[in-house]
Amino acid sequence: MWLNAQVTGIDIDNGEIAGVKTTKGDVATRTVVNAAGPWASIVAEMAGQQLPVSPLRRQIVKTQSCDFLPAKFPMFIDMSTGFHFRREGEAILMAWPDEEETYGLKTAFTPEFIEKVLIHAVNRVPQFADLPVNPRQCWAGMYEISPDHHAIIGPSPDVKGFYFANGFSGHGVMHSPATGRIVSDLILHGRCDVLDASPLRFERFAEGKLLEETAVL
Repeated sequence: MWLNAQVTGIDIDNGEIAGVKTTKGDVATRTVVNAAGPWASIVAEMAGQQLPVSPLRRQIVKTQSCDFLPAKFPMFIDMSTGFHFRREGEAILMAWPDEEETYGLKTAFTPEFIEKVLIHAVNRVPQFADLPVNPRQCWAGMYEISPDHHAIIGPSPDVKGFYFANGFSGHGVMHSPATGRIVSDLILHGRCDVLDASPLRFERFAEGKLLEETAVL
C-alpha cells in the first residue's frame, strides 16, 4: 500500500483496466475502484467515464468551551434548514449548508461564514450568542454530490474492471461499511447477496435530465 501517492492516469487495454499510473510508480491491475470522494469525476475521466459527481464545500464552526450543555447529547439537526450542531469534547461543532455555496474544489474556510451559522444557532439556543469562536479552529471540507444525493455504486458499463463507489453527498463515512461489502462482492462474485445495489448503479444517469443538469469537473 502506498500513502500520499497521486493517481495520474489509468491504463485501458481493449476496454479493460490494465493498470494505474501514480506519482510513486505504475501498478499493474485488472481492477480499479474509484473511491476518490470529491475528486471522483477527475479519476473517472482518466478511464473515459463521465461521472456526475461534483465537489461542494461544507464549513465547520467550532466554539470554545461550552459548559451549559450536557457533556454528551445526540447531534441536533434542524431539518427545515439543515443547521446542525454536536458536542466535540468541551466545544460545540456547528454546520449549515450555505445556499450561496458554489461547486468546486475549495477547502479554505471563510470567516464570514461564522456569522451565518451563529444566526441559526442563536435562534435555537440563545446561549450560543455568548460562546466565543476562534476562526483558526474552524475548517472546511468537501462533499461529493450526485444529482439525486444518493451514492453511485457498481461496475462501469463501458470499462471492464472499473468500479464506482462515489456520490455519497455527505454520508460516506456512515455508508462505508456497507459500501465496502457491496463493492467487494461485486468484484469477487458479480453480485451482492446482502443488498441489491442495482438502484445505485451508474446507468441511472446515462440518459435523461439529471446528467445534463449536473456540473462535472
